[in-house]
Amino acid sequence: MLEYAEKNAPGQSIMSESKDLLNFGMQMLDLGNIEAAIKAFTRSIELAPGEFEPWFQLAQALKKLGKSDRAIQALEKATSLNPHHFDALMQLGQALHDAGEYDAAIATFKKSIRIAPDRYDGWFNLGLSLSESHIFDEAMDSFDKASKLNPDFPKFWYNIGRGMAGKGNMICAMKVLEKAVLVDPEDGSAWFQLAMVYFKLGKKSEAGAAITKAIELDPRDQAFKAFQELLG
Repeated sequence: MLEYAEKNAPGQSIMSESKDLLNFGMQMLDLGNIEAAIKAFTRSIELAPGEFEPWFQLAQALKKLGKSDRAIQALEKATSLNPHHFDALMQLGQALHDAGEYDAAIATFKKSIRIAPDRYDGWFNLGLSLSESHIFDEAMDSFDKASKLNPDFPKFWYNIGRGMAGKGNMICAMKVLEKAVLVDPEDGSAWFQLAMVYFKLGKKSEAGAAITKAIELDPRDQAFKAFQELLG
């Protein structure tokens, strides 16, 4: 096993040793030796607690071990040391979102957007956290900005709406899928997804109109016809 030699040459500075440990930890991380990486990053932090990179790299290692709470703590420290690091803010926001801390995630994504307003992923992730907080109008504005910044994103609105429906967030799924069929009214799959969301929300007449449109666009799709029969 590779090991870091802690007995360094006489006169080696603390900062130099901290950097060596950081580099060693990154090598271990690349090799998949996560425990060794964490030990190296932790020791690097002990020697130079005010440096951004060891905290940031420690978070990467902790995430790989599934230690989400500790990874969030490391990212919070990293972003306090370098509050303008976009990737660190994005990772912190995503970790907070995954932990269900949506208000904190929203605040973090908004910080990332102030740093890089032309990055679509900041707006996209903000929209996801806003939708989980049921702040639907602001979420739609965020998704709209993301779609304009990345127009090549395949079936942008459809994929978001389907994802929202899969998570049970039907109100937001409805709003997003309504946008999807407005942007591309020839997308039968989007009409079908919208019909199912309407149905789950108790909007039977709207579901019937949406599935009728889907069948008009693709009359051979058996799933569309089966759903229309279910509606009666």
